[in-house]
Amino acid sequence: MVKQLWYDPGKFEVLMVTQIKDPSPDREEQIIFTDSLEAPGKISDIFPWAKYRCQYAFTKNGIHVQGYMLVNDEGNRDEYERILKSLGE
Repeated sequence: MVKQLWYDPGKFEVLMVTQIKDPSPDREEQIIFTDSLEAPGKISDIFPWAKYRCQYAFTKNGIHVQGYMLVNDEGNRDEYERILKSLGE
């Protein structure tokens, strides 16, 4: 497993990418953009400096990749999605 972390302290934005071997067939998951946690609650309940989570995952050539961003600006949603989709290029 490989985890990579990038952050912008000025904007309070985080990008986490996890890669793991996965023999499953190639697949692509939908982009998620939400202010909710997977469990009940809001992103800001766990990360008080962030409002939203943008997440994308796919499996390609035996590697599963999951990327997520913790962000504050809903207006930059297209940019966040573009960044996460670029992980598959």
